[in-house]
Amino acid sequence: MDPFRPVSVSLRTPADGRASREADIISAYSHSIDTHSTGSGTRTIHAHQPQSRPRPPRPDEVPITASSSSPLPRPRTRLRSRQQPLSTLLPSFIFTFLLLLLCNTRSTNAEDPGLFGPDQLFTSSVAYCSPPEAILVSSLGLRFFRENGTLEFDIAAASVNNNVSARAAVSVNAYGLGIFNVNLDLCTIANGILCPLPTYNFNGGGVFPVPPQFASKIPTIAFKIPDLEAVATVQLIDQNDRIVACLQATLSNGHTTYQKAAIWGTVGLALLAAGSSFLHSAIPASVGAAQWRIVDVMVAIQHVAVVSLLSLTYPVAFTSYASNFAWSIGMINIAPVQSSITSTRRKTGGLQVGTFGNALEADGGRKYDPFLPRRSLVEWTPESFTMAERSSFHPQSLLKRISEDDPASLLREIHFDEHAVVTPLNKTFLGSLPGRLLAVERIYAPNTGPNGQLLQASEGGPLPLIDPNRTTEEGIDLFAERFDIEPANVFLTVLINYVILFGFMLAALTAIYVLVRFFSKILAPPNWAQRLVKWDQFGGSYVTAFIGRYLLITFPILLLFAFYQWRFGDSWVPDLLAAIAIAVFLAGLATFFIPMFVHARRSGKEELYYPEDLPPAEAGRVPKVWGSFAHPWKPKFYWAYLLFLLWSVIRACFIAFGTHHGFRQSVGLLAFELVLFLILCIFRPSRNGAGNCVTILLCLSRVISWGICVAFTHEANVKTIPRVVVGFVLVVATGIPIILLLLLTIVDLFSPLRPRKLRTIKRMNRKRAEREAKAVEEKEKEKESTAEPASPASS
Repeated sequence: MDPFRPVSVSLRTPADGRASREADIISAYSHSIDTHSTGSGTRTIHAHQPQSRPRPPRPDEVPITASSSSPLPRPRTRLRSRQQPLSTLLPSFIFTFLLLLLCNTRSTNAEDPGLFGPDQLFTSSVAYCSPPEAILVSSLGLRFFRENGTLEFDIAAASVNNNVSARAAVSVNAYGLGIFNVNLDLCTIANGILCPLPTYNFNGGGVFPVPPQFASKIPTIAFKIPDLEAVATVQLIDQNDRIVACLQATLSNGHTTYQKAAIWGTVGLALLAAGSSFLHSAIPASVGAAQWRIVDVMVAIQHVAVVSLLSLTYPVAFTSYASNFAWSIGMINIAPVQSSITSTRRKTGGLQVGTFGNALEADGGRKYDPFLPRRSLVEWTPESFTMAERSSFHPQSLLKRISEDDPASLLREIHFDEHAVVTPLNKTFLGSLPGRLLAVERIYAPNTGPNGQLLQASEGGPLPLIDPNRTTEEGIDLFAERFDIEPANVFLTVLINYVILFGFMLAALTAIYVLVRFFSKILAPPNWAQRLVKWDQFGGSYVTAFIGRYLLITFPILLLFAFYQWRFGDSWVPDLLAAIAIAVFLAGLATFFIPMFVHARRSGKEELYYPEDLPPAEAGRVPKVWGSFAHPWKPKFYWAYLLFLLWSVIRACFIAFGTHHGFRQSVGLLAFELVLFLILCIFRPSRNGAGNCVTILLCLSRVISWGICVAFTHEANVKTIPRVVVGFVLVVATGIPIILLLLLTIVDLFSPLRPRKLRTIKRMNRKRAEREAKAVEEKEKEKESTAEPASPASS
């Protein structure tokens, strides 16, 4: 069996003459070690076997590089690896894995390798889970490639305290399954070179071959499933049983359901629906649901984002998927706007802060059952724990051994052994302890320091620190922080973005009017184009109708965040602006509904609709301006949009005022949506069968999605892997309506070319010609009647 060939690792010490130690971090064999100086502050260590069987490197050997802080290219050597006994490779692999977990990759958002890309795993975020006392890690990159079984890494670690001998407790978990959990004595690694721990700054990197015994244990799905939920935790415990370092690393495979293509695809669908609505507003034979398809499209897109605002424990895959639709609810981060909003809040009493970026990856890498921290100890009864003295204890008896002044006392008594029977469970039990205790394996809160300020890991600086006693963000707070928006800034962010959208809409309508007026001077427009050329026609048929559609799209979302602002806001300025904005929107809606009810009461409901034998351009003012909200519905249900506005108010109340009560939110919304679904099925308010079918199917999809949300509540107690499967079912349930509306929008674009519509247009034109001819005949008769009395008088 061939041994490892010589390996070089460069360790750079600072120029101030601090002590340096030689460490072989790759090989754990009983090799002879030769050390020689290669320059000031740097030493190179060669770990090698006696050169009795020298041979040239083979082409398939894996390169290893080791570097210092110098920007020069890394020297490369060749490492030839043959299968070694597991007992021989285990210490070397474990220690290498330990170093790789003490890392922080600055470029965590790696590009998606695609479905057929290389299978890989890498660290997406790393943070301290307890204040560091011995080791300060500044940065490290880690990437494991399954195809060739290699592990690439770059590490930069700061100094440690003197005379620290430690043991390491390493655990790796994915979807609630303990994959790797072992206790490691660092004094047995590399002939004790790590005992005590060295006190130099280390910058290095390379490629390490992972033994097949370990690589084969990683399932294939771990490299393909989007938004992998895996986390690794490392604890260093010194000779006095104190935790001197604790790090939590979130693992990723590069695949995610958050895609830029999906964002622009939904934006394109909204623009397509808006164009279709504009086109049908200019066609005489189209006065029904096609003009209002933009409302259906936007409500369906918004629903995906609204579902993710509940206080539930969603799978990361669905949260990332819902982030594709955040733009539809105004959750767009514009840096200058956010700075202005934050400054205004700070000056008017606002104190809340947010946690952003990689600090939220602790939630994305949740490994243990996320509901355990909320259970009582009586409900959780594992049989025993493995303790340092090899005796068994019931969880209730462990509480007596915990000191409130020293919460880590329990951790010092737990023995992390490779062969421990219930090692994953005992750490799960720690997550169920009261919040004042150190729960190292619970779902960590975002990385915040004193006063809630975000600790950002910078190049050459320490890792951020996780606060184990802070409750994990959920609902609107968590969704906003995914876009670097402080939760207290949410309402003003949505309001400003909707105002910007309103400005763009008016600018687009004005540009269309100017262009049509310009070309009407050159070309002879058809009769129906009077709706575009004449301002009174354009203002009634287009501007007013589009403002009404804008209000129906934006008011439900703005009301939701206004309720949230009044409930959890920390500044009086957003509260005041929320009241003013809601008042303005209600006044805008009242200008449509009040005249509509007045005209329906005075002249009848049919007065709100276009006559069947007249083009819309020749209809009266009432159907053009005040009847637009009634056009998608039957005359006796002309007020149906008022029912949907009431539905949006109830939805906003459940989501905003029911925050932190996910079960009440999901069950309440499910019950109310089911009532609305029954109403639509019984009364069928749309003007035709196709409209009823679309409305009922969209409502049914919402019923299904709210029903699925019940599975994410703590009361449902769905296990981790089934919860992820249910999350993908929710993705499908909320995505199918959008695909359906895409097809309907495409059909709407070509529907005017159907023979039926063409016949309708010809019939309207024929009737118009008949009316014009009749009007000419009446004028001629009037002239003749006025001219006949004059003849006898003249004679």
